[in-house]
Amino acid sequence: MPTVANELARSYDGLPRARDLYLRALELDPYFAPAWAHLGRCHRVIGKYVEAATDSELRAQEALSRALDLNPRLSVAHKFYANPEADIGEAQRAVVRLLGEANRHGNDPELFAGLVHACRYCGLLSHGHRPQIRGLKELNGVTLIALTGYAQESDRKKTRDAGFQHHFVKPVDLETLEAVLADL
Repeated sequence: MPTVANELARSYDGLPRARDLYLRALELDPYFAPAWAHLGRCHRVIGKYVEAATDSELRAQEALSRALDLNPRLSVAHKFYANPEADIGEAQRAVVRLLGEANRHGNDPELFAGLVHACRYCGLLSHGHRPQIRGLKELNGVTLIALTGYAQESDRKKTRDAGFQHHFVKPVDLETLEAVLADL
C-alpha cells in the first residue's frame, strides 16, 4: 500500500488517494513512521495547493510529529517537516535542526533536500542574503558551494565574502564539479 501511495503522491491529482492509502496503511500498522511522514506531506500539500481545508496544517503537523516521535532519526520526516516550518516563518530553525541531523547521519539526500528548501525560504540561498550563511555556527567545517546564474567577478567576491568556498555558474561544468566533490 505505501508503495502505491508514494507513486500517487508524486502528482497533485494523486494526493487525495495517496492520503487515503496512507491512512489505511496506518490502520494496519500505526507504528509505521514513514507512512505518518508521507501522510503529513499529503495533508500539507492538499490543504495548500489542491483543496483548501482549515485543518490541513494541523493534521500535517500532527502526522509529522507522530512520525518523529516514532522514529526521531527518520530523515524523510525531517525533510517534510521543513516545509511547514518555512510556512510559519521558522525556516532558520529548520536549517539548524536539519544541520544537526546531517551531522549525525552523514550524507543523507533526504536531509539535504529539506535543508535546501529551508535555506531558500529563510533567505540563505538568495543572492542578496548570502552573508547570513557565515553566521551559522552549524556550518563550521562544511564546504559551501554556490550554484548560481550570477557570473560577474563582483558576484564571485560576494560569494567568497559570504563564506562559500566555491562558486559555479549555471550551467555547471560537471567535470569541474565532480573534481571539487572528489576532494571533499
